[in-house]
Amino acid sequence: MTAVFGSHHSIGLSLLTVDKSSVPRGLVIILDIAKKHNLEQPLIIDSDISGFWQLFKNAKELGQKYSYGCKIWTCEDEADETGETDSRVSLVFKNDQAYYDFVKIYSRASTVGYKKGRRRISWRALQDLWTDNFYLCVPFYNSFLARNNLVYNSRCVPSFGKIRPLFFLESHDLPFDSIIRDAVLKYTKENGYETMNTHQVYYYRDADVKSLTVLKCITNRRMEGGATLEKPELPHFSSDKFSFESAMRANGEAFEAKIS
Repeated sequence: MTAVFGSHHSIGLSLLTVDKSSVPRGLVIILDIAKKHNLEQPLIIDSDISGFWQLFKNAKELGQKYSYGCKIWTCEDEADETGETDSRVSLVFKNDQAYYDFVKIYSRASTVGYKKGRRRISWRALQDLWTDNFYLCVPFYNSFLARNNLVYNSRCVPSFGKIRPLFFLESHDLPFDSIIRDAVLKYTKENGYETMNTHQVYYYRDADVKSLTVLKCITNRRMEGGATLEKPELPHFSSDKFSFESAMRANGEAFEAKIS
């Protein structure tokens, strides 16, 4: 099973960071986790590319390897504002050139396709801008399969064309995990696509979920009247298994906190 780290550059989602100095209290450095737990090449996927160059410079200075990717929304038509065809994919870089190729995709998603806070790109535009410098990974949550099964009025139909996607499989003790998992296994079997067992990681220890709850209450700007710890109003936020600790236990490994 592969741990997939998200950093604080995915705003409001993570207590982890790709920085290595002047780190705000409460954040844990991903490269520290990798070093102290003997992860040769941690996989980091964010929903915003703003942290890439910081990660690049820090990892180079420390002599550490990593893999990096960024999530974007795909859709059928960039002019459509309903969001009914929106679903997420992750583009993971194979090499240094991938960053420069991704800038074109990210720029289009941030301008032409940007709707209601989502960086979106149509499947046709994605295929036109696609290069062999990426892997296209389909995340477990917010994929077209997850949204078609769980979101009312969702009608996401992917158009992979020449792109060969890799589908992530996860389990975080959420009540709908089995629904998504069954859909992924069925779809990949019927279409001959590969899957990979992954574990999304947003914080270090299971107990850190309390701190993440506070962060989400502060950063979730869509709420009317504000959120409190007694009534955080966080849909689907009912698991403490998005931690590195739970990722290790899922792999059958004992967890010992090595970062204070």
